[in-house]
Amino acid sequence: MVNKMISIFKPKKIKDFNPSGLNIYTFNAGFKKKDKDLLLIIFDQIVNVCCVYSKTSTPSAPIIWDKKNNKGKAKALVVNAGNANAHTGKDGLKIIDKYVKALTKKIKCRSNEVLVSSTGVIGEKFNPNLIIDKFKKINSKNKNGLLESAKAIMTTDTFPKVSIKNINLDNQSFKIYGIAKGSGMIQPNMGTMLVYIFIECEISKQLINRLLKNNLDNTFNSITVDSDTSTSDTLMMFSVGNKNINLNKKNFTIIINSIKNKNIISNDSKGDPLKFEISINIDYKILENGQIILERDIEKSNIYNNKSDKFELDQDEKNITINLSKKISDNIISSIINLNDN
Repeated sequence: MVNKMISIFKPKKIKDFNPSGLNIYTFNAGFKKKDKDLLLIIFDQIVNVCCVYSKTSTPSAPIIWDKKNNKGKAKALVVNAGNANAHTGKDGLKIIDKYVKALTKKIKCRSNEVLVSSTGVIGEKFNPNLIIDKFKKINSKNKNGLLESAKAIMTTDTFPKVSIKNINLDNQSFKIYGIAKGSGMIQPNMGTMLVYIFIECEISKQLINRLLKNNLDNTFNSITVDSDTSTSDTLMMFSVGNKNINLNKKNFTIIINSIKNKNIISNDSKGDPLKFEISINIDYKILENGQIILERDIEKSNIYNNKSDKFELDQDEKNITINLSKKISDNIISSIINLNDN
Protein backbone atom coordinates (compact mmCIF):
# COMPACT_ATOMS: atom_id res chain seq x y z
CA MET A 1 0.00 0.00 0.00
CA VAL A 2 1.38 3.41 -1.05
CA ASN A 3 1.10 6.22 1.45
CA LYS A 4 0.09 9.47 -0.21
CA MET A 5 2.19 12.34 1.10
CA ILE A 6 0.10 15.26 2.35
CA SER A 7 1.42 18.76 1.77
CA ILE A 8 2.65 20.71 4.78
CA PHE A 9 0.54 23.60 3.48
CA LYS A 10 -2.72 21.75 4.04
CA PRO A 11 -4.87 23.85 6.40
CA LYS A 12 -6.22 22.22 9.55
CA LYS A 13 -9.74 23.12 8.50
CA ILE A 14 -10.95 23.74 4.96
CA LYS A 15 -13.80 26.22 4.71
CA ASP A 16 -17.00 25.51 2.85
CA PHE A 17 -20.11 27.48 2.06
CA ASN A 18 -22.98 27.61 -0.42
CA PRO A 19 -22.52 30.68 -2.61
CA SER A 20 -25.35 32.74 -4.00
CA GLY A 21 -25.76 33.60 -7.65
CA LEU A 22 -24.64 30.21 -8.92
CA ASN A 23 -25.44 26.51 -8.68
CA ILE A 24 -22.70 23.92 -8.21
CA TYR A 25 -23.01 20.31 -9.33
CA THR A 26 -20.34 17.60 -9.02
CA PHE A 27 -20.39 14.07 -10.42
CA ASN A 28 -18.32 10.99 -11.04
CA ALA A 29 -18.36 10.84 -14.84
CA GLY A 30 -15.97 7.93 -15.15
CA PHE A 31 -12.64 9.71 -15.65
CA LYS A 32 -11.70 8.42 -12.20
CA LYS A 33 -12.70 5.11 -10.63
CA LYS A 34 -14.81 6.46 -7.79
CA ASP A 35 -13.99 10.06 -6.89
CA LYS A 36 -15.86 13.06 -8.24
CA ASP A 37 -14.28 14.17 -11.52
CA LEU A 38 -16.77 16.56 -13.11
CA LEU A 39 -17.66 20.07 -11.98
CA LEU A 40 -20.57 21.98 -13.46
CA ILE A 41 -21.36 25.54 -12.38
CA ILE A 42 -24.47 27.24 -13.73
CA PHE A 43 -24.89 30.94 -13.00
CA ASP A 44 -28.30 32.41 -12.20
CA GLN A 45 -27.71 35.02 -14.89
CA ILE A 46 -25.13 35.85 -17.54
CA VAL A 47 -22.00 37.08 -15.72
CA ASN A 48 -18.84 38.92 -16.72
CA VAL A 49 -15.64 36.90 -16.79
CA CYS A 50 -11.94 37.45 -17.49
CA CYS A 51 -9.69 34.53 -18.42
CA VAL A 52 -5.93 34.03 -18.55
CA TYR A 53 -4.37 30.93 -20.05
CA SER A 54 -1.08 29.10 -20.39
CA LYS A 55 1.26 30.64 -22.96
CA THR A 56 2.42 27.25 -24.13
CA SER A 57 2.73 26.76 -27.89
CA THR A 58 0.72 23.54 -27.57
CA PRO A 59 -2.43 24.46 -25.62
CA SER A 60 -5.13 21.95 -24.79
CA ALA A 61 -8.41 21.78 -26.69
CA PRO A 62 -10.37 23.58 -23.91
CA ILE A 63 -8.01 26.58 -24.03
CA ILE A 64 -8.26 26.74 -27.83
CA TRP A 65 -12.04 26.46 -27.62
CA ASP A 66 -12.45 29.10 -24.89
CA LYS A 67 -10.15 31.64 -26.57
CA LYS A 68 -11.94 31.23 -29.89
CA ASN A 69 -15.50 31.37 -28.58
CA ASN A 70 -15.85 33.24 -25.30
CA LYS A 71 -16.47 37.00 -25.43
CA GLY A 72 -16.26 37.83 -21.73
CA LYS A 73 -19.69 36.55 -20.73
CA ALA A 74 -20.57 33.25 -19.04
CA LYS A 75 -23.64 31.26 -18.11
CA ALA A 76 -21.87 28.01 -17.24
CA LEU A 77 -18.49 26.45 -16.47
CA VAL A 78 -17.64 22.78 -17.14
CA VAL A 79 -14.46 21.27 -15.70
CA ASN A 80 -13.45 17.62 -15.90
CA ALA A 81 -10.51 16.02 -14.06
CA GLY A 82 -8.69 12.89 -15.16
CA ASN A 83 -8.35 13.68 -18.86
CA ALA A 84 -6.76 16.93 -20.07
CA ASN A 85 -8.11 16.72 -23.64
CA ALA A 86 -4.67 17.91 -24.73
CA HIS A 87 -2.76 16.88 -27.87
CA THR A 88 -6.04 15.46 -29.20
CA GLY A 89 -6.17 17.59 -32.36
CA LYS A 90 -9.45 18.45 -34.06
CA ASP A 91 -11.14 15.52 -32.32
CA GLY A 92 -10.59 17.23 -28.97
CA LEU A 93 -12.47 20.31 -30.18
CA LYS A 94 -15.27 18.12 -31.57
CA ILE A 95 -15.61 16.48 -28.15
CA ILE A 96 -16.06 19.88 -26.51
CA ASP A 97 -18.49 21.04 -29.18
CA LYS A 98 -20.71 18.03 -28.52
CA TYR A 99 -21.01 18.41 -24.76
CA VAL A 100 -21.29 22.20 -24.92
CA LYS A 101 -24.16 21.99 -27.41
CA ALA A 102 -25.88 19.45 -25.17
CA LEU A 103 -25.55 21.78 -22.19
CA THR A 104 -26.82 24.84 -24.08
CA LYS A 105 -29.99 22.95 -24.95
CA LYS A 106 -30.41 21.96 -21.30
CA ILE A 107 -29.91 25.41 -19.74
CA LYS A 108 -30.99 27.60 -22.70
CA CYS A 109 -27.88 29.63 -23.44
CA ARG A 110 -25.39 30.22 -26.25
CA SER A 111 -22.29 28.14 -26.87
CA ASN A 112 -20.01 31.15 -26.38
CA GLU A 113 -21.48 31.57 -22.87
CA VAL A 114 -20.10 28.19 -21.74
CA LEU A 115 -16.49 27.98 -20.54
CA VAL A 116 -14.63 24.66 -20.36
CA SER A 117 -11.50 23.30 -18.70
CA SER A 118 -9.89 19.89 -18.50
CA THR A 119 -7.00 18.49 -16.48
CA GLY A 120 -5.38 15.09 -16.22
CA VAL A 121 -3.88 12.62 -18.66
CA ILE A 122 -2.50 14.12 -21.88
CA GLY A 123 -2.94 12.64 -25.34
CA GLU A 124 -6.06 10.55 -24.73
CA LYS A 125 -9.48 11.26 -26.24
CA PHE A 126 -12.70 10.56 -24.36
CA ASN A 127 -16.34 9.99 -25.15
CA PRO A 128 -18.29 13.26 -24.67
CA ASN A 129 -21.24 11.21 -23.42
CA LEU A 130 -19.33 10.76 -20.15
CA ILE A 131 -20.12 14.43 -19.52
CA ILE A 132 -23.41 14.71 -21.42
CA ASP A 133 -25.02 11.87 -19.45
CA LYS A 134 -24.52 13.82 -16.21
CA PHE A 135 -26.51 16.79 -17.50
CA LYS A 136 -29.62 14.69 -16.91
CA LYS A 137 -28.90 14.90 -13.17
CA ILE A 138 -28.94 18.70 -12.97
CA ASN A 139 -31.50 19.31 -10.23
CA SER A 140 -31.75 20.81 -6.76
CA LYS A 141 -31.06 17.46 -5.06
CA ASN A 142 -27.58 17.25 -6.58
CA LYS A 143 -26.42 20.78 -5.71
CA ASN A 144 -23.13 21.06 -3.80
CA GLY A 145 -21.08 23.64 -1.91
CA LEU A 146 -17.75 25.21 -2.73
CA LEU A 147 -15.65 22.49 -1.05
CA GLU A 148 -17.11 19.74 -3.22
CA SER A 149 -16.36 21.79 -6.34
CA ALA A 150 -12.69 21.97 -5.31
CA LYS A 151 -12.60 18.21 -4.75
CA ALA A 152 -14.08 17.51 -8.18
CA ILE A 153 -11.22 19.22 -10.06
CA MET A 154 -8.37 17.51 -8.16
CA THR A 155 -5.90 15.22 -9.92
CA THR A 156 -2.62 14.62 -8.06
CA ASP A 157 -3.56 17.17 -5.39
CA THR A 158 -3.38 15.92 -1.82
CA PHE A 159 -6.11 18.26 -0.57
CA PRO A 160 -8.75 20.57 -2.07
CA LYS A 161 -7.86 24.28 -2.37
CA VAL A 162 -10.57 26.69 -1.23
CA SER A 163 -10.28 30.32 -0.22
CA ILE A 164 -13.01 32.66 1.04
CA LYS A 165 -12.55 36.33 1.93
CA ASN A 166 -15.13 38.73 3.37
CA ILE A 167 -14.88 42.28 2.01
CA ASN A 168 -16.46 45.44 3.46
CA LEU A 169 -16.79 48.37 1.08
CA ASP A 170 -19.14 51.37 1.01
CA ASN A 171 -20.94 50.03 4.11
CA GLN A 172 -21.74 46.83 2.24
CA SER A 173 -20.23 43.39 2.59
CA PHE A 174 -19.57 40.76 -0.03
CA LYS A 175 -17.33 37.75 -0.55
CA ILE A 176 -14.48 36.94 -2.87
CA TYR A 177 -13.95 33.19 -3.03
CA GLY A 178 -12.16 30.71 -5.21
CA ILE A 179 -11.05 27.16 -5.82
CA ALA A 180 -7.88 25.79 -7.39
CA LYS A 181 -6.05 22.63 -8.32
CA GLY A 182 -2.43 22.27 -9.19
CA SER A 183 0.71 20.26 -8.95
CA GLY A 184 3.70 20.17 -11.29
CA MET A 185 4.22 21.84 -14.65
CA ILE A 186 3.89 25.33 -13.25
CA GLN A 187 6.05 27.93 -15.00
CA PRO A 188 5.80 31.75 -14.88
CA ASN A 189 3.95 33.73 -17.55
CA MET A 190 0.67 31.90 -17.48
CA GLY A 191 -2.45 31.54 -15.40
CA THR A 192 -0.94 28.73 -13.28
CA MET A 193 -2.87 25.52 -12.57
CA LEU A 194 -6.67 25.64 -12.75
CA VAL A 195 -8.02 28.54 -10.72
CA TYR A 196 -11.56 29.92 -10.53
CA ILE A 197 -12.25 33.13 -8.60
CA PHE A 198 -15.71 34.56 -7.92
CA ILE A 199 -16.54 38.11 -6.78
CA GLU A 200 -19.97 38.56 -5.22
CA CYS A 201 -20.90 41.84 -6.88
CA GLU A 202 -21.45 43.42 -10.27
CA ILE A 203 -18.21 44.41 -12.03
CA SER A 204 -17.88 45.57 -15.62
CA LYS A 205 -15.87 43.53 -18.13
CA GLN A 206 -13.31 46.34 -18.34
CA LEU A 207 -12.75 46.53 -14.59
CA ILE A 208 -12.62 42.79 -14.00
CA ASN A 209 -9.97 42.58 -16.74
CA ARG A 210 -7.91 45.26 -15.03
CA LEU A 211 -8.30 43.72 -11.58
CA LEU A 212 -7.06 40.37 -12.82
CA LYS A 213 -4.35 41.29 -15.32
CA ASN A 214 -2.82 44.10 -13.24
CA ASN A 215 -2.23 41.66 -10.39
CA LEU A 216 -0.84 38.68 -12.30
CA ASP A 217 2.88 39.38 -12.29
CA ASN A 218 3.35 39.36 -8.52
CA THR A 219 0.96 36.44 -7.92
CA PHE A 220 0.24 33.65 -10.40
CA ASN A 221 3.01 34.58 -12.83
CA SER A 222 5.67 34.47 -10.11
CA ILE A 223 5.26 30.74 -9.40
CA THR A 224 7.46 27.95 -10.72
CA VAL A 225 7.79 24.30 -9.72
CA ASP A 226 9.60 22.34 -12.41
CA SER A 227 10.20 24.94 -15.15
CA ASP A 228 7.67 23.33 -17.48
CA THR A 229 4.64 25.09 -18.92
CA SER A 230 1.44 23.08 -18.85
CA THR A 231 -0.95 22.63 -21.76
CA SER A 232 -3.99 23.36 -19.61
CA ASP A 233 -3.22 26.11 -17.08
CA THR A 234 -6.20 28.41 -16.69
CA LEU A 235 -7.28 31.29 -14.47
CA MET A 236 -10.83 32.65 -14.59
CA MET A 237 -12.40 35.46 -12.58
CA PHE A 238 -16.19 35.82 -12.51
CA SER A 239 -18.40 38.68 -11.36
CA VAL A 240 -21.40 36.99 -9.73
CA GLY A 241 -24.32 38.20 -7.64
CA ASN A 242 -26.43 41.32 -8.00
CA LYS A 243 -24.87 43.62 -5.40
CA ASN A 244 -24.24 46.94 -7.08
CA ILE A 245 -21.20 48.00 -5.07
CA ASN A 246 -19.23 51.00 -6.23
CA LEU A 247 -15.69 49.70 -6.58
CA ASN A 248 -14.64 53.07 -8.00
CA LYS A 249 -15.53 54.77 -4.74
CA LYS A 250 -12.86 57.47 -4.91
CA ASN A 251 -12.82 60.41 -7.30
CA PHE A 252 -9.44 61.39 -8.71
CA THR A 253 -8.23 64.19 -10.93
CA ILE A 254 -5.28 63.41 -13.20
CA ILE A 255 -3.00 66.05 -14.69
CA ILE A 256 -0.78 64.69 -17.48
CA ASN A 257 2.03 66.31 -19.45
CA SER A 258 3.60 64.36 -22.30
CA ILE A 259 6.58 64.77 -24.62
CA LYS A 260 7.32 62.58 -27.62
CA ASN A 261 10.78 62.56 -29.20
CA LYS A 262 12.28 60.88 -32.25
CA ASN A 263 16.05 60.62 -32.39
CA ILE A 264 18.62 59.10 -34.73
CA ILE A 265 20.54 56.40 -32.88
CA SER A 266 23.03 55.39 -35.56
CA ASN A 267 23.97 56.12 -39.18
CA ASP A 268 25.29 53.97 -41.99
CA SER A 269 28.59 54.56 -43.80
CA LYS A 270 26.96 57.19 -46.02
CA GLY A 271 25.68 59.16 -43.05
CA ASP A 272 22.06 58.16 -43.60
CA PRO A 273 19.97 57.16 -40.55
CA LEU A 274 20.24 53.44 -39.74
CA LYS A 275 18.31 53.25 -36.49
CA PHE A 276 15.80 55.54 -34.78
CA GLU A 277 14.43 55.75 -31.26
CA ILE A 278 10.98 56.98 -30.28
CA SER A 279 10.62 57.94 -26.64
CA ILE A 280 7.55 59.14 -24.77
CA ASN A 281 7.97 60.89 -21.45
CA ILE A 282 4.96 61.41 -19.20
CA ASP A 283 4.80 63.23 -15.91
CA TYR A 284 1.49 62.99 -14.15
CA LYS A 285 -0.14 64.00 -10.92
CA ILE A 286 -3.12 62.37 -9.26
CA LEU A 287 -5.22 64.61 -7.04
CA GLU A 288 -7.93 63.77 -4.56
CA ASN A 289 -10.04 66.63 -3.24
CA GLY A 290 -7.55 69.09 -4.73
CA GLN A 291 -4.55 67.53 -2.96
CA ILE A 292 -1.69 65.81 -4.83
CA ILE A 293 -1.53 62.23 -3.57
CA LEU A 294 0.76 60.78 -6.26
CA GLU A 295 3.28 62.30 -8.64
CA ARG A 296 5.35 60.24 -11.07
CA ASP A 297 7.40 60.29 -14.26
CA ILE A 298 7.22 57.49 -16.80
CA GLU A 299 9.45 57.10 -19.84
CA LYS A 300 9.07 54.40 -22.46
CA SER A 301 11.17 54.04 -25.59
CA ASN A 302 11.66 51.78 -28.58
CA ILE A 303 14.56 51.47 -31.03
CA TYR A 304 13.74 50.44 -34.59
CA ASN A 305 15.38 50.17 -38.00
CA ASN A 306 15.07 52.70 -40.79
CA LYS A 307 13.22 51.59 -43.93
CA SER A 308 13.48 52.74 -47.52
CA ASP A 309 9.70 52.58 -47.88
CA LYS A 310 8.38 55.72 -46.19
CA PHE A 311 4.87 54.27 -45.82
CA GLU A 312 6.19 51.20 -43.98
CA LEU A 313 8.37 53.42 -41.79
CA ASP A 314 5.39 55.63 -40.92
CA GLN A 315 3.31 52.55 -40.05
CA ASP A 316 6.08 51.18 -37.83
CA GLU A 317 6.36 54.50 -36.01
CA LYS A 318 2.59 54.70 -35.58
CA ASN A 319 2.42 51.18 -34.11
CA ILE A 320 5.38 51.85 -31.81
CA THR A 321 3.73 55.03 -30.53
CA ILE A 322 0.47 53.18 -29.88
CA ASN A 323 2.24 50.36 -28.01
CA LEU A 324 4.30 52.75 -25.89
CA SER A 325 1.21 54.80 -25.07
CA LYS A 326 -0.68 51.66 -24.03
CA LYS A 327 2.13 50.60 -21.70
CA ILE A 328 2.13 54.05 -20.10
CA SER A 329 -1.66 54.15 -19.75
CA ASP A 330 -1.62 50.66 -18.16
CA ASN A 331 0.89 51.94 -15.59
CA ILE A 332 -1.26 54.95 -14.80
CA ILE A 333 -4.42 52.85 -14.53
CA SER A 334 -2.64 50.39 -12.25
CA SER A 335 -1.53 53.20 -9.93
CA ILE A 336 -5.12 54.51 -9.79
CA ILE A 337 -6.47 51.06 -8.94
CA ASN A 338 -3.86 50.68 -6.19
CA LEU A 339 -4.85 54.07 -4.76
CA ASN A 340 -8.49 53.07 -4.91
CA ASP A 341 -7.73 49.89 -2.98
CA ASN A 342 -5.96 51.75 -0.15
